[in-house]
Amino acid sequence: MIKLLIKKISLSLTFLLAVLISASSFSAPQWILEKDEDGIQVYVRTPEGKELKEFKGVVNINTSLDSLMALMDDTKACTEWILNCTQPKLLKSINFRERFTYQVSNLPWPLTDRDVIIHVLLNQDPLTKVITLNIEAKPNFIPIDEDFVRIETSIGQYIFKPLGDGNVEVVWIQYNDPAGKLSTSLINALVVDMPFKSLEKMRELVQQSKYQKAKLVYGEDGIAQSFEQKYW
Repeated sequence: MIKLLIKKISLSLTFLLAVLISASSFSAPQWILEKDEDGIQVYVRTPEGKELKEFKGVVNINTSLDSLMALMDDTKACTEWILNCTQPKLLKSINFRERFTYQVSNLPWPLTDRDVIIHVLLNQDPLTKVITLNIEAKPNFIPIDEDFVRIETSIGQYIFKPLGDGNVEVVWIQYNDPAGKLSTSLINALVVDMPFKSLEKMRELVQQSKYQKAKLVYGEDGIAQSFEQKYW
C-alpha cells in the first residue's frame, strides 16, 4: 500500500513538472527572424514584461576559437567592430575568465551619449570547447560621468561554438535599456542594425594576422586560462 502511494505521488509530481515546463515553454516569447543577409541572421523578441526588444545575432565565421577569443580580449578593438562603440577601457582584469570593461555608445546629436560598465564572465565546456561569455552591466562600479547617461540594464551573452570544419558559430544575445529620454520606437529600430553591422565587422576583423596567430592555453580542467602570447 505504501509503495503504491509513493508511486502515485511520484507520478503526480512528474506530471505536474511536465505541465509546468510545457507552460513555461509555451509562454516564453519566440524569436522572430528580422534579417537574413550575407550569412548573418538577426532575430528579435520582446521579453515578458518589457517594452524594448532584445536581439540574437547568428553567424558562422571561418576562423578558430583562439582567434575569436583574441579579438574579444582586445578591449580597444571595440571601436573597430561594435557599432557606435567609443572610448573602450579595461577597468579591471580579475583573471582570464573575469573582467570589467567600459565603453561609450556614440549617439547622433542631439541625443546624449551612453556609457556602460560591463562585467564579463567566461565559461567553457571542457568537452565541446564551447565558450560562453556572460555579460551584464554594473552601473555602480565607477562613479557617474556627467557627460553621459549611464546604462543600468544590459545583459546578454556571446556563445562561440567550434563546428569542427574550420568554422565557429557565433551567437550574440543581448537586451539593452539605454535609459534616459529615448523613444521606444527609436531603440527598437536600432536593435537589428546593432548586431548585424557588428557581426559583419567581427567576421572581417578577426582575419587580421594578430588574431590569427593567437593560441589558447588550457588548464588541467580543459578550460582556456590564457594565451601563449599576445600580439594585440
